Amino acid sequence: MEAGIYTTRPEFRSRLSFMPLIRTWQQIAATEKGTPAKICNHLVRKFMQHPELTEVIDDYTILEQHSQLIEEAMATFFPSSLSLMHQLNAVAVPFSHQIIHASHLFRTSFMDESGNYMQPLDLQVEDNLAIAKEQLAYKLILKTFYHIDLAGGDAFICAYPDPAQDIHNYFELTWNAQFIDVTTTLRLPSLPKDFTLKCHSVNELDHFPEVKTILPIDEFIFDGLIVIHIKEVTERETINKIKDILQNENALEDADLYSSFKTQLTYLIHREEANVGFIVFNDRPYFRLLRYTSVLLRNANDNEKENLFKTLQRELQSFPHFTWNDSIHTDSLPGRILKKEGYKNVLISALYHNNKVTGCLEICTKTETSFNSLDIAKVEQVTGLLQNALKRYSQYLQNEVNRLVKEHFTDVQSAVEWKFNETVLDYLEKLRQGEHAEMQPIIFDHVYPLYGSIDIRNSSSERNHAVQQDMSQQLHWIRNILLMAQEAKHLPFLDEVIMRIDDYSASISNFLFAADEQAIHDFLRSEAMDLLQSIQETSPEVDQQVDVYFKALDPSSLRLNMRQKQFEESVKAINNHITNFLQREQLEAQQAYPHYFERFVTDGVEMNIYIGQSIAPSKKFNKIYLKNMQLWLVNFLAQAGQQIGQLSPKLAVPLETTQLILVYHEPIRVQFRTEERKFDVEGMYNVRYEVVKKRIDKALVKDTNQRLTQPGTIAIVYSHSKDAKAFMQHIQFLQKQQILEGEVEHLELEEMQGVSGLKALRVHIRLQTEETGNVKRDTSNLIGEQ
Repeated sequence: MEAGIYTTRPEFRSRLSFMPLIRTWQQIAATEKGTPAKICNHLVRKFMQHPELTEVIDDYTILEQHSQLIEEAMATFFPSSLSLMHQLNAVAVPFSHQIIHASHLFRTSFMDESGNYMQPLDLQVEDNLAIAKEQLAYKLILKTFYHIDLAGGDAFICAYPDPAQDIHNYFELTWNAQFIDVTTTLRLPSLPKDFTLKCHSVNELDHFPEVKTILPIDEFIFDGLIVIHIKEVTERETINKIKDILQNENALEDADLYSSFKTQLTYLIHREEANVGFIVFNDRPYFRLLRYTSVLLRNANDNEKENLFKTLQRELQSFPHFTWNDSIHTDSLPGRILKKEGYKNVLISALYHNNKVTGCLEICTKTETSFNSLDIAKVEQVTGLLQNALKRYSQYLQNEVNRLVKEHFTDVQSAVEWKFNETVLDYLEKLRQGEHAEMQPIIFDHVYPLYGSIDIRNSSSERNHAVQQDMSQQLHWIRNILLMAQEAKHLPFLDEVIMRIDDYSASISNFLFAADEQAIHDFLRSEAMDLLQSIQETSPEVDQQVDVYFKALDPSSLRLNMRQKQFEESVKAINNHITNFLQREQLEAQQAYPHYFERFVTDGVEMNIYIGQSIAPSKKFNKIYLKNMQLWLVNFLAQAGQQIGQLSPKLAVPLETTQLILVYHEPIRVQFRTEERKFDVEGMYNVRYEVVKKRIDKALVKDTNQRLTQPGTIAIVYSHSKDAKAFMQHIQFLQKQQILEGEVEHLELEEMQGVSGLKALRVHIRLQTEETGNVKRDTSNLIGEQ
């Protein structure tokens, strides 16, 4: 128990007195009319005839002497008609176990042979009850002496053991404390600062532990009697507790929480021997980690499980709740399993998701007592909570899987997401079973690779040319400023600097070497900057020109970069256009057959594609899907080339692109590399594919100095004649679609380091213009049109 105002047990000074009750009767007799007033007036006269009943009573034998009058007085609390009902009512000495009147059910349930209110059988209940009594006492003290009426304190919920059934029943104990007088000889102190602002209920008293010090309970006397009403609320409280347990997102996996859930459910249906479990029918992978205790599945083999699922789903679809017992249904599969396990009765209740049966709750007993409609009504309240818990658990575990996938792998495509999730689930399952767990490698075997690229032609030389242009312009600008300064005030040193600027300009007029670039860059950043700042201070004639020059420079590099920016913006525009187009096209391509696709954006876009049965095990793979993927790639590169040809003239720096495909006729094995966060080939035999892929962009046509990749064309590299034949069919189809045009070149390639025997097809793209612009045809399901 937490430290606070209720850490120690209070010592109550309480005494029996009928005077608060008598005053109430007097008030009713004076203000009311009719029967209530007559009854109260009669009781007042009767009690006043016996002075010993109007004083504080220490000797309880007095009650026996006036038992008939006491019973008559108690009837004002509990009408005689209620005695015929199962009521738990009593009147007691305040804050004590001394009962002066009780209903029959209360006496048999909660009183010992001496007529005292029994101590709770559960120590935790006893502690909680002591706290509740002290809360009520302070509520009375604060109301009597400080006119502060705190909320709460009049009721208490407890789980009371039922020894006969070995379960707990929940009871709500309500106190009526209006017939208690509180007195004290204590000089009342002031309450803690901000008490009235911050303490509004008895539960908030614990925030003010000093109250117990300044207002000790043993300084107050409680005279009168307290009325007790007890109501069984097992159904309500067990449902609330089950709700609280299942609110926890991993309640179905946590052994302690799930055990508490099962215990509360047995309290609800008053069957302490019941075994509770549940089954999830669907194949959603997240539910495989659930540690449920299904009786029906415990000893069933795989065939029996499948048949059992079908039987249960069929029955539950028609009857959301049904029962089996050992006297009927013994020939059915569930009946045989139950008999083998020794169970005599089982209640099966359906669990739904989107109005579809997705599982069931099972409650099994080995007793003869059958389940009835009352049991079903109670369980029905639980199935809704369990359905919501399954949704929360699924979301919780999905979030956990996503977190681990991102931590150990990367954001993955939907086509291969299942494999990453399955690997993480295996890892989590071993962790939860206390086994040594390591994340297993992600491998796809026997997949066909395809490589495609759209490369910006001569991007390195174009970038260097842009740098060269910016540098020449900057040198020329500085030279003009120095000439203007020389006219205003002749300085021989400026002639020397102008001469060096001319030398720099001449050195970069044809080609920009790295050494020249560095030397000029150092000059522009240091000497030129210092010189222009000095001139600006000494030659007002050029001040404005120097200021304009400084504002034109890039602040980080102190260089002009207008042409570079134009080039980079042009590259970015092309890349953005390709990737946006690619994203749209890939959505359609994935519909034909799921495949792994990745792209890399540099000066252009590279694409890696892997397709095969291991990537989509639930969908039968056929080589027609590979052919469709090959045709999709040729068509995409061709249409991308058309669109870039139309876009390029609108750019600040017009650029051209080349298109390239690598065909590899043998399937390969790929593995996800965690360090690089990408897939790569696995095994020495497959490494050749990666070697070829990295070198073909620089390939030359045999016996020439001509690059294979040329602007406005698609080059298809292969090594097997069957691949050439297949791609010739794709090319001819796209020529008829007016996407490709011209004669197809059949080429042999020069040997490259570690690579020989490669051949290629090369064909021109029918480039679009605004005047003759071709409209993109619908090429979905391309294979079907050939």
